[in-house]
Amino acid sequence: IMAPVPKWTDPIGSDILKQIISRRVPQWPNGLRDYQLENIPRVLAGQNILVFTATGDGKSSFYDIPLL
Repeated sequence: IMAPVPKWTDPIGSDILKQIISRRVPQWPNGLRDYQLENIPRVLAGQNILVFTATGDGKSSFYDIPLL
């Protein structure tokens, strides 16, 4: 029997996302920023998001991270 697949928005899914980032993007020693961690699971779940942040704050992660 297979365990159910966690949703990205669940705490388990969030932890899995953090692990993926720490392994695949080692140049981010502090991991994802709070707004990234909050919204990337929404992107992975197929939801639309609108984020306003300063230049260089990591908005590109919203389309880069799902490719990992």
